[in-house]
Amino acid sequence: MRIFCFILCGIFTILFGVGCLSAVETVRQTAVSEKEKAELAEWKEKNNPPAELLMAAKENYARWTDFKTAKDWGITDEELRAATLGEPFRAYTINIENLLKYHKGDTVKSILSDTDLWYFPLIIKGEKKVMLLVRKGKSGIGWRFAGLGYDTLAKELNNIGNFWSQSDGCNPALVNGGFMYTFITAPAKSLYNLTLITKAPYLKKYSTFPELDTIDNVMGWLKPEIKKNIHDRKIKELTKGPEKHK
Repeated sequence: MRIFCFILCGIFTILFGVGCLSAVETVRQTAVSEKEKAELAEWKEKNNPPAELLMAAKENYARWTDFKTAKDWGITDEELRAATLGEPFRAYTINIENLLKYHKGDTVKSILSDTDLWYFPLIIKGEKKVMLLVRKGKSGIGWRFAGLGYDTLAKELNNIGNFWSQSDGCNPALVNGGFMYTFITAPAKSLYNLTLITKAPYLKKYSTFPELDTIDNVMGWLKPEIKKNIHDRKIKELTKGPEKHK
């Protein structure tokens, strides 16, 4: 009888402990979930273009494109001036130091550095042809012209389709990874998607575009690539030799 009671007490203790652990885990998961929701809301807001930016691009478009030539992109000057502005993409850069510290489960935000640059696709005959770059003015006042081009990127973005729909009120963002790496991330989807956009043959094996990829998958090949590029650059600098005197 004593042995039976002892067994019952043991079972009760185990069940009670498991129940407590389960409750604690539920509370922890709820806290994490709420934190992620707040971060996601902030991430979405950050990537929504301000009204002042949209107005500046619309009002200055003719002046910013009138003196540019379009022949290198296979379009006429008339088509360029008559193009419509697509929804802009905010641009980020990858912070190499943070990238090298990346651990599985970290968010996309953890490896990015902000820029004040936005990319407007110029739409001609229903297709994105080139990109108009606009950035904050000096001292953060107003907006100014920052470039025109990136036709290869613009054409790639025609493949976004409904999967990357901008109608959800939160535009995807572009990420310049350096070393010819360009990524896109969709803040409206999650904090953990990052997808390589490329036409470079040797990088094609890493790209799932236009389907979403995860930052964990990307870091699996990008960290080694970046380390190799940094190493190769250092070796090149070390083997340069002294400059000749003029």
